Amino acid sequence: MRVARRVFARQLPVIEGKLHVIERAGITLIEGVGKDASLVEIGEAIGRCCESIPEAMRQTIDRKIRREQRKLDRLRDFSSINV
Repeated sequence: MRVARRVFARQLPVIEGKLHVIERAGITLIEGVGKDASLVEIGEAIGRCCESIPEAMRQTIDRKIRREQRKLDRLRDFSSINV
């Protein structure tokens, strides 16, 4: 159980990042995921869906996400300094 938790904790941010890319690409349906799909099946389906997005589009989306994250981080740092 501990190993499964560690694997899940490591994989969750990766899957979440792929979901953000999929969402930004305008994809609203992830094929291959049934109601009773396991976490492994869901992760694999998300991976396939993300890989189906053209590479140039994925890179553009990734850059935009990173840029937004850096901006948010700077705002948090600035507000913590001024407290």
